[in-house]
Amino acid sequence: MPATTIYFEPTKRQHRAQVLNDALPGIILLFTGLGILLNEGFISKIMPYVDVLVGVVVIRTAITELRQHKNRNIINWFDISAGCVILIEAADMYKSHKGFQPAHILYLIGVLTIVRGILAERLPKMKQVVLSEEKMYARTSLFRVVSCSWKDLSQIEIKKSAIVFTERDQKKQFGLRRIGNRDEVVSRIIEHAKVFGIPVEDIVENKN
Repeated sequence: MPATTIYFEPTKRQHRAQVLNDALPGIILLFTGLGILLNEGFISKIMPYVDVLVGVVVIRTAITELRQHKNRNIINWFDISAGCVILIEAADMYKSHKGFQPAHILYLIGVLTIVRGILAERLPKMKQVVLSEEKMYARTSLFRVVSCSWKDLSQIEIKKSAIVFTERDQKKQFGLRRIGNRDEVVSRIIEHAKVFGIPVEDIVENKN
């Protein structure tokens, strides 16, 4: 039996939160640029206008994603562009004779935005479940991994909020509430469990 990989999809609530998070660099740029223009009027510096333009584009892109309920799975050049502009704005605001200042926060946001743009394809695929001939392996977060050997499993219990695996009298589980494609994940695990003769309980509860 070939290994099967199912990537966890976000729930609708998680998707909306992610879109708002994606729009944050654009909001920062838009208000930074508008703040400079309102305080100093129409000036010869080009950066405030770049801030406003890139900010509007990033926010517009985030709104489009929200409406289409679609995640980007390639390098996010809008994030990278926004991060670069934020870094330039931070460098322009930075005062070497001062201690901690807003420019430091902008530097951090700029770097994180660029990194997020580069990893736009990899981050969504980090959360997954892999079903092979030997075991079930699930990564539900950066630091949370659940792994069980099929031959050592005595029971699988499907609950509304979690899947519970009994391996050598030890309980292991991972939650289902934050998985958008919950039904697909559950059905694939049940299929593999049946192949190995592992009893699965509470299937009726899972369907309700």
